[in-house]
Amino acid sequence: MTEKKARKTVPPIKDVMIVNELGQIEYFNIGTPEFFDLKPEEILGKTIPELYDSLDADSSTLEVAIHQGKETLGLMQILHTRGGKSVRQTSDTLLIRGGDRIAGAIELTYYYDELEDLVSEQSQRTELPREKEVVTTEDLIGDSPEFAALKTKARKVADLPMPVLIAGETGTGKERLARAIHYSGKRKEGPLIYLNCNSIPEGLLEGILFGTVKGSYTDAVERDGMFRLADGGTLFLDEVDTMPLDVQKKLLKAMEEGRVRPLGSSEEYFFDIRIIASCNSSLDSLIRSPRLRPDFYFRLAVLQFEMPPLRKRGRDVLLIADYYIREYNRSLRRNVQGFDRETEAFLLNYAWPGNVRELVNLVAGLFVSTSADLFTMEDVRKVADEPVSEARENGSEEDYRRFLAGGQTLPVFLRQAEEKEIRRALEECDGDLARCAEVLGLSLQTLRRKVKHYFDSKKP
Repeated sequence: MTEKKARKTVPPIKDVMIVNELGQIEYFNIGTPEFFDLKPEEILGKTIPELYDSLDADSSTLEVAIHQGKETLGLMQILHTRGGKSVRQTSDTLLIRGGDRIAGAIELTYYYDELEDLVSEQSQRTELPREKEVVTTEDLIGDSPEFAALKTKARKVADLPMPVLIAGETGTGKERLARAIHYSGKRKEGPLIYLNCNSIPEGLLEGILFGTVKGSYTDAVERDGMFRLADGGTLFLDEVDTMPLDVQKKLLKAMEEGRVRPLGSSEEYFFDIRIIASCNSSLDSLIRSPRLRPDFYFRLAVLQFEMPPLRKRGRDVLLIADYYIREYNRSLRRNVQGFDRETEAFLLNYAWPGNVRELVNLVAGLFVSTSADLFTMEDVRKVADEPVSEARENGSEEDYRRFLAGGQTLPVFLRQAEEKEIRRALEECDGDLARCAEVLGLSLQTLRRKVKHYFDSKKP
């Protein structure tokens, strides 16, 4: 008789996540972030729809809690990760209130599948390819005049020792450019160390940068800082404009002297690194920004790059999409030919508020959701979960810029844009829900739910 290996039984794994009143993650404790295709440094400050392509304002329990005031207990769902993995989960989502105001929400999640086993099973499947770790200037995709000039400049400065500052909207490819500069220059054999300045609590950032010695503060341990880890290579500081001003002052001093002192130490050490920094603002706004010390800005911005938004790169949209289609075809053994003409026209006219990252996520979603060899607008609508920001009026881009300037988040913008588009379509269809649903590319049931959510909730 063949002896079968008994499947071990373990209690359900429990994760915790807390979001603020805008749905942005303030605290998390995720036992296996690699299974969910998440980097811990990417999570804080993000919303659930920004982390999971399969979730939006209506399907995320945390989003529903924050924006609709609904708590859920014992909800069973199938969660799909960005890398195409799936897991069954049960979640309890509770509101955090400050008087009558919803101040946030907390969610406890239980996984009754064993994630280690799931990781093993998924590793045997063919998945969407991950972003290449090693990128050179030859791997930067785009022929539009502004982007072509940027690539030429990147090739010229790759061997130079001076700091680099990369500005641009979220999702434009700042980290990819930083990698290309590093791996195209003399330091390519050295380490490339990444640090998101916005993901580290203020009190810990200095120690993470410069290192600590045991006893320098409560529970402090001996730890090399980012400067020592990056020695001989490149230190990439993402969202550098979120760095506290006092840390900027100390970093400026270190850059000028070429040496640092770990916290709690009386000894200094010299370093040999190139610093590349990035921020999600334009160079013009950075000069006037109170979040960056002027002396620190001018020390960083010896060599400057401004990443153009995707909406201004013309047919680069199709070049980028074609590149990832070829990558996914190779990895998944598919033969997708691209997009039909209607869909190409849409891609070229869409405002791309999420820039290149949004486009790459769209292509990945299409490969996961359809087996077609030619992608159509019907496929795009399904993947984008009933996109309403398809509006081709120039006003959509202007509206988005106003939202950014006002400090609004993308989910808030998209919700208000969706309501605006539904109102417009209802007026054009004289209130005929069936015809309106057809115009918007929604099911009648989905449109009714959205109308009830947006309009009934505002009745006195």
